[in-house]
Amino acid sequence: MNLSSLLEGAEARQKFLTDLRSHKSYTYADLRQASQSLVRFLEKKSIGPGAKIVYFTINSAFFFPLLLACASRRAALVPLGPRMHIDELRHIVKQLSPEIIFFDEEWLPLVGNFENSEKIQVRSQDMLCLAHLEDGFQEAGPLACEEGDGKAALIIYTSGTTANSKGIALSHKNLTVMARAFSCFYGFRQGQKFLSMLPFYHINAPMITGLACMSAGAHVFLTEVFGFSVAKSIWDIVEQEKIQVLSITPSIMASLNEMYPAGTTKDISSVEYALVGTAYLKESLWREFEARFHIPCFQGYGLTETTTWAVMTPRDERKRYDSAGIPVACEVRIDPSGLISAEGAPEGSGEVLIRGDIIMKGYWGNPEATKAVLVDGWLKTGDIGFMDKDGQLVITGRIKNIIKRRGQLVLPEDIDSAVGRHGQVLESCSFGIPDDMLGERVITACVLKERTPEIETGLYDFVRGIVSPNKMPDQFVFFRSLPKNTLGKVNLKKLKEYVTGQTSQDLFAIFDKARYRKAKTPDAAAILKIIQDSLIDDMPFCLVGYWGVGHRDRVDENDRAVLDNLRMLVDEVNQCVNKPWVRLKLILADIHGRCNLVPEASARSYFAAIAEECRGRGFEHIYLSEIWAQNGLILEDILKRAETRAFSRLWQEFQLKDQFIGQAKRHLPQEDAERAARRYYAVVMAEHEAVARYGSGAVFFTHNDLEYAAVNPPLPTIYIHSIKPGVSEKPWFMGSASGASEDPKGGA
Repeated sequence: MNLSSLLEGAEARQKFLTDLRSHKSYTYADLRQASQSLVRFLEKKSIGPGAKIVYFTINSAFFFPLLLACASRRAALVPLGPRMHIDELRHIVKQLSPEIIFFDEEWLPLVGNFENSEKIQVRSQDMLCLAHLEDGFQEAGPLACEEGDGKAALIIYTSGTTANSKGIALSHKNLTVMARAFSCFYGFRQGQKFLSMLPFYHINAPMITGLACMSAGAHVFLTEVFGFSVAKSIWDIVEQEKIQVLSITPSIMASLNEMYPAGTTKDISSVEYALVGTAYLKESLWREFEARFHIPCFQGYGLTETTTWAVMTPRDERKRYDSAGIPVACEVRIDPSGLISAEGAPEGSGEVLIRGDIIMKGYWGNPEATKAVLVDGWLKTGDIGFMDKDGQLVITGRIKNIIKRRGQLVLPEDIDSAVGRHGQVLESCSFGIPDDMLGERVITACVLKERTPEIETGLYDFVRGIVSPNKMPDQFVFFRSLPKNTLGKVNLKKLKEYVTGQTSQDLFAIFDKARYRKAKTPDAAAILKIIQDSLIDDMPFCLVGYWGVGHRDRVDENDRAVLDNLRMLVDEVNQCVNKPWVRLKLILADIHGRCNLVPEASARSYFAAIAEECRGRGFEHIYLSEIWAQNGLILEDILKRAETRAFSRLWQEFQLKDQFIGQAKRHLPQEDAERAARRYYAVVMAEHEAVARYGSGAVFFTHNDLEYAAVNPPLPTIYIHSIKPGVSEKPWFMGSASGASEDPKGGA
């Protein structure tokens, strides 16, 4: 039993795949030919049994011939996606030691991180992108794929909700049995049109809108991964292409419900049904979607370890909204041993075990983890459920997520079911966190349609009125959106880290690294709160800082070094949360330049060059003069005030007076140093509140020492090195016409 057998029934001229991005279509003959060309290429590269081929991809027409070619050489294809942290990707690639890394165009900036493997860039939207690998195509003969000793044909790394990802090794038999079972159960047929919009580095898309379609000779229409642009055009695609089957997720259903509250005016009558997987499908969402779009939906239950769905909703009168369906191509049994009944758990509940030809070979390179879940051929799923009198599987929770409070077991799903009955709740996720007094404290993370104090209080009272005291959450945490993986599942591990403040601590620790930190901030508590609020509100974390001007009219290597150091800091923080989260804003201090008598033309030229450097690094910028204008500040008025007796008293009491005079002597040697310093002090104090308003909610960063805190804007502040540890001079003063070579403490 091998993957090549899936092509046996397909007509050569029948279309296999249409890429809606490139508007290219490929027949089953094209698929065979592309696969054969890749087989010859891999053979020349001495790729043989047991070899690993990594493919960095999101969704790609090239995926399928590459999978078949790897299978023919008895090598394993390992697709990896962009949502993994770079350190995790490095670990996986190091562990695999792949002979070749294929990568799609958008991965080019990343592949330099991986050594000791040949790297080949491909055009992901072109199944036949082999011109640079082979000198033309040869006539394709029969594609031979032998399972041989049962080596893995595909290794999928999961995006686990509770733990680190594992490489799940799937054999030829796993893939072919599941492909045929799926196709047969749902009646896939030749030429039937499927819409594929899920990522290829998880099992759902390669199987349901890939190998299962291949086994029936169906026609797959491929889009970019589902997002706003696909959501905006999905019904146009369905109408134009006469799509007959959708493969979607609960999060996609929710998005389409929200975007099209009145349904669609497009003709989507061609759609026969939708297959819904990757996450639990709530009955309310299921019924709402069907009623709105008149599309019958069928869900399935399974894991990557079961080569996608092991249990499926039938397309007949047995369809139910309260069950996962019936077992297909496998056996399911319930193991109650070791599971203490939680309050209200149905009789016969236990851990769901699955056995059959669809069960994975194991976790690649991790025999201990494999042994823990594969016992006598049965896969321990970690899910709790029961088989009802009709032979349908009902899932009620997960073993790992059971909460134990005061010695009593609580099923989070029971709480979420009650919370979901409140009309303002879009979604929720309940879980336990350690507590010295309670054992575990019950937290319910919620997303509301509208967030007001009245709704929040009302939700608490509502839930308290419909659940037993044992199930009542100890705390509600209101999110703008819950952290999820690429397939729309709530990332419980990350959610817990957000709520407990662990992620905030990890992020703050980056700012506090010796590589960046010039001085310990006294504002740690305030900064941690800003980080925490930004994570929970799903809002950017903003850093704001001054960029001054000396007497240069162009940027040099010192400016670029400091900007690169800031970019390094931003990238490290973004990698920790696995998304572009930090917004860095530079305030180009042109007002300070005027105060310090920098020639206007010189300052204008320098700041224009800095602005261009900012754009190249993804930084934002604003001129200080814009902030002054927004707040009605006028430089001439402030400079006049600096000459008054009232200001003289302030100046004499200013604790940093001598330091300011010292700066003026270094940077303005031709001027009256005290007068220049006094003038500068008047300016920075005048703009204090204006800059604080501009940076409201942000963290201020400065290259000054901590002793200068009094002249910083009244914002939580971090103190960072200029170019590198040990160098305190500002870049705009380095190599300036003033001749200053060192500025140990200088201000903006």
